Amino acid sequence: MTRPSERGSHGPGAARRRLAALVIVGSMLAACAAEPPEMTIIAVPTAPPSDACLDALGGGRVVAFERWAIALQDTTGQVSKVLWPNGFRGVQDGARLALVDRDGRVVAHVGDTISSGGGFIGPNGDPDNTMLVCGPIKVVQP
Repeated sequence: MTRPSERGSHGPGAARRRLAALVIVGSMLAACAAEPPEMTIIAVPTAPPSDACLDALGGGRVVAFERWAIALQDTTGQVSKVLWPNGFRGVQDGARLALVDRDGRVVAHVGDTISSGGGFIGPNGDPDNTMLVCGPIKVVQP
């Protein structure tokens, strides 16, 4: 006769139950060990922390640009260096380059048209057409 404490560990089907338990535990450990893919963080030019913002309305089409990672292009095709708000950065969002705020929220993707407070801050003849973008950034056209 089998004692009650031995019934589950040596009876018929015990090997299958142990194997099933090992598979379940192994699956759970694999799921815990699997980390989300790392985001590739891309540095973009940013302004120093400030509460001030230019009153002009700025914006353009968000473009990938080798020198500054993410820039703005106007309707004539002119690309401008942008000083994004402090803490902003670029990330690879799947196959698309995205601009994210200091909290990691996607603000815009390359190809989006945005509007924001800001304006040109470079001296006359600034070869980079440097623009400060501040205030809320709104996507006006995907």
